[in-house]
Amino acid sequence: MNKNRKRLALLTAAMVLFVVLASIFFVAGEAGHDCVGRGCTVCEQLSACEKTLESLGFAACAAAFAVVLTYFPGAGTPVSREFVPIPTLVSLKVKLLN
Repeated sequence: MNKNRKRLALLTAAMVLFVVLASIFFVAGEAGHDCVGRGCTVCEQLSACEKTLESLGFAACAAAFAVVLTYFPGAGTPVSREFVPIPTLVSLKVKLLN
């Protein structure tokens, strides 16, 4: 079962990479096309590719943030620069004699 999940994850990552690269190359190749005006199919495809890249970019940022919080749980908490020692009986050197 574990091998199947790894294969599925690898296949999904490869498909996402293919979509991203195809979108990037299409946008780069058709950036200076001769637009016919309203209803231009190339402009519609460019818009769809840009939306895909924006949504995948946001998803990648969210996934990276989730990974950081998963592996470093203290990453989301603010760090105090002041050290306030808490007094204990040992630090106060109290002898507990009867």
